[in-house]
Amino acid sequence: MQSLLPEVKTMLAILLSTALLTGSEPPSPQLYIQRLGPNQAQVSLCFEGTGQQVRFDLELQSYSPAGQSRTRQSGQLTALTEPTCPVNNQIVAPTPSKIETSLQWWLDEVEQTPEVRIIEWK
Repeated sequence: MQSLLPEVKTMLAILLSTALLTGSEPPSPQLYIQRLGPNQAQVSLCFEGTGQQVRFDLELQSYSPAGQSRTRQSGQLTALTEPTCPVNNQIVAPTPSKIETSLQWWLDEVEQTPEVRIIEWK
């Protein structure tokens, strides 16, 4: 294992140097929930990058006195320099309500840190 350590260090240094020279950062999701009106919210998910392959699974749960609902959207895309927004949904929810989104995503088949967003109104 120790004989691989210098090679790993060299590989990481090359990757870091390439990222610094090209100015490219790995894509990260822009996941938003915003209230549009008294009974409306919008959920948006966008990615921006430099050609990386992105796979995502977005689960949305809403809770209100009327009950609970759950939806799921998933897909794959290539993250380009212009934002790509595979999810842009408007939701009608009675007051009071709580909306929670949970995003699992993979960048070039490597699982990334999940993202969670919650909005609540009373």
